[in-house]
Amino acid sequence: MGCTQIQDGQVFVIRDGDTLLVKRLQRKLGGVIRVISDNRLYPEFDASADSLQVVGRAVWKGGLI
Repeated sequence: MGCTQIQDGQVFVIRDGDTLLVKRLQRKLGGVIRVISDNRLYPEFDASADSLQVVGRAVWKGGLI
């Protein structure tokens, strides 16, 4: 199971129905989460913390093969 505790500015995988999204999350007042795409073609939006299903934090690891 991945890390699902939201940390400001970190990138997470979230579930929207049957779709998985990779988005940057930011906490706001009143239990609201700002969902931010690094791709400017996709607009930011707010979601309640209760309605947001966080699958886990996205991580990247690189190295030589």
